[in-house]
Amino acid sequence: MPAQTQFRRQLLLLYLALAAFLSAGCVGPLLAQPRLAVEPQQYGASGHDEADDTAALQAAVNAAAASDREVRVPAGVYMVNANANPATGTFGGISLPSGTRLRFEDGAVLQALPSRHGQYAVLRIEDAQDITIEGRGVIRGERYEHQGSTGEWGMGILIFGGRRIRISDVLVQSLWGDGVYVGRSARRYSEDIELRNVRARDNRRQGISVVSARRVRIINPDIRLTHGTPPSAGIDLEPDDPTFPNVDVAIEGGYFEGNAIDVLMVNGNRRIRIMGSKMRSLNGIVIRDGSDDVRISGVDVQVPVAQKGTSALQVIARNPASVRNVEIRGSLLRGGEVALRIPYRTVGHIRVVENEIMPARGKTPYRVDAEQLEWNRNRVTSGQAL
Repeated sequence: MPAQTQFRRQLLLLYLALAAFLSAGCVGPLLAQPRLAVEPQQYGASGHDEADDTAALQAAVNAAAASDREVRVPAGVYMVNANANPATGTFGGISLPSGTRLRFEDGAVLQALPSRHGQYAVLRIEDAQDITIEGRGVIRGERYEHQGSTGEWGMGILIFGGRRIRISDVLVQSLWGDGVYVGRSARRYSEDIELRNVRARDNRRQGISVVSARRVRIINPDIRLTHGTPPSAGIDLEPDDPTFPNVDVAIEGGYFEGNAIDVLMVNGNRRIRIMGSKMRSLNGIVIRDGSDDVRISGVDVQVPVAQKGTSALQVIARNPASVRNVEIRGSLLRGGEVALRIPYRTVGHIRVVENEIMPARGKTPYRVDAEQLEWNRNRVTSGQAL
């Protein structure tokens, strides 16, 4: 038999044997492609707004983190027991370990089960790092089904001592406390946190709280209708302890509406930047004690009422000497009882440069009496009807 013919016969036999092997299902796991994502349904989640999916979601998160895979949450309503849990600390919910990549598909909702506790968390990050949460999913609280009346610390996303955390596009709404809370743990600050295109609606205390963190960027937030318990701020920069201040926080762009205060800073903040945001609430920016090196530029603030105490931008400090090095530049400040208010005895260097200040009709455009004031090229226009 010619060598070429023999070679062809051997090749045909090899092909037939391989085809039989594959058709018999003998490949098994040898040729199986690894999953690129883990879904909670693999661990028993229903996603049908009918059962507690907490354990299944936690199992999916743990499995994905252990195998360096993404957690993908398909459309559906997943019920989460966010109650305080003695086994895991003072907050419950889903714990995200270091390296977690959590992606929500459109229509995915994590719904907190009704609680009587004053503090809880739907998603919880504690002393963990390199975590991403992304996608247009919804983290929804239970403020209207809440079974108690005390406390104000029911959180959508809780970050204690997190590092290199990226959250984008999610909606946090109707929480008993804050949509997102960023603070320090017993061990360390939260550092290098980015919140991008985060939306917050109808939360009881704050849309976003930043409490003792370093290097935080909040990019293009959309925060509305924060109401229920003070201060009801869109973004609250407020350390619990002024010896652990917020350092290097930037708010870039975004839209605020229907909050008691859009941005509040108090009790220890250094190197704060607010740039290009649009604000339409009862108060725009409020700067209080312990604020140093604050730069506000290109913001458009309009307060749609002229009731007592309202302002587009104001400084209110019990210790005026603790407010220093504030610059307000190139911004539009409109409405309120007084559009711009910087009271007497504010001794730190205050620069007000190239702004347009427009009071409500019949109201005062500004009250400024700082000891070290630089007032330059500002334009005050006549009052407007609101």
